Amino acid sequence: MNFMKMKSIKVVLLVAAILASSFGSAYAAANLEPINAFFNRGVSFVLKGELWQPKDEDGKPLTAIFYNGNNYLPVRALAEGLKVPIDYDAVTQKIYIGGKPGEKTPIFAIPMEIDNIYAILSRDAKDTFSEK
Repeated sequence: MNFMKMKSIKVVLLVAAILASSFGSAYAAANLEPINAFFNRGVSFVLKGELWQPKDEDGKPLTAIFYNGNNYLPVRALAEGLKVPIDYDAVTQKIYIGGKPGEKTPIFAIPMEIDNIYAILSRDAKDTFSEK
């Protein structure tokens, strides 16, 4: 009798696992649409005047995807190349580019570039200090 009860529990668990996995794939199928696209290995990238090769998280080179007359690149590779914070929330399926709203970003987390620094020499204090 105990053997039959254990077997029944295993069957119920197996059926529950199959149903749970089918619901997950049904959700993905509802949000994903197949397309016919091509890898565009002929395109190269110039980022801020220098040749740039986008890479994935493992450091492998990425190729642009050509679809409907446009080249596409994973947003993470582009954001990291531009040194823009990027985050993904799997629960809400949102990609945050430039940081999450309302979240404070430490100043040293934002890359800064100084192109031109000008120093103006002045012998008159009113040229450098405002008087109230």
